[in-house]
Amino acid sequence: MMECWLITSRAEVKRLEFGDEPPPEICLPDKALAEIEDDAVHKAIQDAPYIIYRRYHLAHESWRLGIVYSVAPPTVGDIQILSAYRAGHEARPHLVDLQ
Repeated sequence: MMECWLITSRAEVKRLEFGDEPPPEICLPDKALAEIEDDAVHKAIQDAPYIIYRRYHLAHESWRLGIVYSVAPPTVGDIQILSAYRAGHEARPHLVDLQ
């Protein structure tokens, strides 16, 4: 099974698990991942605008990463965030003034 990852518009990363064939896109509320309620059994639609995350296969760019769901094609920065997360470091990029 290929690894699947979500990179949100807030640069949050989460590993996803699907069956044999991951869907071409997923739709999630525009909220922080910690705020998304897992209560679809009781309430199918959450109060928030929704964002569509499309599937991008990264086998050519990095065989270890598999599939990434994001709003736009993943950038080098997205891949670095994902790689850091996979390595067990929840590192956030910081801007550094080199002057």
